[in-house]
Amino acid sequence: MAVGIAFLRRRPDNTWEGHYELVGGGTFWDFYEFLSSLNLPLGPSFYSWREDEYEVEIDEGPPPYPARVSPELARDLERWLETDGKELLEALRRSSSKTITRPSVRWLKILFQCYLAEGYAIVISY
Repeated sequence: MAVGIAFLRRRPDNTWEGHYELVGGGTFWDFYEFLSSLNLPLGPSFYSWREDEYEVEIDEGPPPYPARVSPELARDLERWLETDGKELLEALRRSSSKTITRPSVRWLKILFQCYLAEGYAIVISY
């Protein structure tokens, strides 16, 4: 089972852009276990039930790609960035990558940290 991870942010012209990664379920759950060890409220934060409210238009070339985000999800993602997103970014920055034994989990930590630092919200599709 694969897990989709969308990184979404509003552009200055009020349109949206994003990137989408597909990772193996085992890798994601190992990463989620790592995130859970940070003692953050993660459950509803990733909006997994709202995957029909956004679309990332993947095309050739490097990301970011144009994205469509419903007005309701846009509001919630911006609120998430100001609260849970900031808290998650700080926790990721404080945690040491040296304690993560699986390279794929370390890669996801770095990926999340980089996108959060650049103002992207995260939506998980299980």
